[in-house]
Order: sequence, then C-alpha cells, then structure tokens
Amino acid sequence: MKGYKQKPLLIEIFALIYLLNPIGNLISVIYLNTTNSPMHNFKTLLALASQGNVIIILNIIFWLSALPLSYGLFKVRLWAWYYFLVHSIGMVILSLFGSDFKIHFSFATIVNVLFLIPIGYFISKEIRTPYFNPRVRWWEQSKRFIQDLKVIIEGKEYETYDISQTGVFLKSDLDDEYSVGELVQMTLIIDDKTINCFSEIRWINNDKTKYPKGYGIKFEKITKKDRHIIRDYVKLLQKVGKQESR
Repeated sequence: MKGYKQKPLLIEIFALIYLLNPIGNLISVIYLNTTNSPMHNFKTLLALASQGNVIIILNIIFWLSALPLSYGLFKVRLWAWYYFLVHSIGMVILSLFGSDFKIHFSFATIVNVLFLIPIGYFISKEIRTPYFNPRVRWWEQSKRFIQDLKVIIEGKEYETYDISQTGVFLKSDLDDEYSVGELVQMTLIIDDKTINCFSEIRWINNDKTKYPKGYGIKFEKITKKDRHIIRDYVKLLQKVGKQESR
C-alpha cells in the first residue's frame, strides 16, 4: 500500500486557508461593499450582531468554526473530513441569505462554490486517503526495521516481519480469527529478554505485496521497562544499518 513519508503539502495549505478563514471573511464583508467606508461596514456588522440578527450571528459562528476544522485538517483526523462537508454546505447556504433574511445570489455564493471545487478535488483524490487510513500516515509512525523475532500469542508461535518502538508486524497464514481492534496477550522475545504485554490488532494484510500476509500490531498495555528494552533494541537495529520496511 502506498504511504506518505511526509505530510502532503496540500493538507498544510488547506489547513492554513481555514485558519485564516475568519479574517478573510471579515475583510471581505468590510471591504467588498464599496458603497460605504470599511469602518461603516464594520460598525453595521457589529450593530446587526448586537441586535440578534440570526443570519449575521450564524455567519460569525461559521467563520470561527473554521478554526477547529483547520486543526483537524492539519492533524489529519477523520472527523475533519465530515466536519468539512457540513461546514462547506453551511457556508454555501448562509451565503445565499442577506441580513434581511431574503435570498440573494451574491458574489459570496459564487466564491464559496468555486472555493469548494479545489477542496473537493483535494478531498476526493489521493490526499483523502490519509484521513480514512491511518496506516499510510507514515510521518506519524516510528521507523520500522525488518527483523525476525519470536512472538507467542495464545500458545501459537509467530515470526515478526518488522519491529518499531510502537509495534510489530506478524507474519501469518491468517488461519487465526483475530480482528482489527482486538486486544491480544502477547509474548515478544528479544535476545535473552522476554516481554509480556497486551497489544492491539491495528490492521490485517490479506494481500502479499510488499508486506507478507499477517497482522500489524501496536503495543498497548506494556511496562515502562519493557518499552525501554524495545526502544533500545530498535535503536541498535538502526545503528547497525538494518533495512527499513518502508
């Protein structure tokens, strides 16, 4: 499966755009209406908001709600994708209404729709993948090194394909019935050290491509001492030049 060693630049660009969204909308409201001075437009906006104008208040709320959306996009969180859809639809609908509660097909509506086209492209193509599949967000993950180690789960022995500070990938014929999200009690043997911990099945590979068939596992309930053993071992693998699995 293709992964991303670095966070795609488009993610950072669109996160920045939404971070600046409140300022951009405020500037457009103040300066686009050239009939009045910017200060007059600003005072009108404040007056309508203080009078409880629902359309104006909803617009301000949507402007400010772009900030958590910016954070979600930047951190590549799945909820941000759905947040984006709701936020975009809301902005388009709001842009159709003026402060007089009447529908006005304005320049703002056109701008909002045109702005959503590249965003929609960005969401629907490969950049969308990291939001739905954490496995390809390699920039968030520890370095993994190819190494055969013995692992025992429920009395059955496995070999690792690789290991990182946060988990291992187990080679398996998949005859077992482990499922994603399942916690398993695992024994990992590193040289003369035995590590017992609970680990979570994070993903299952059914296709023998770059990775063999098997399970991607993340260490969960593990002692600090054992985590340090794994960390030091992985650092040793890196030092001696072991091949990375990505």
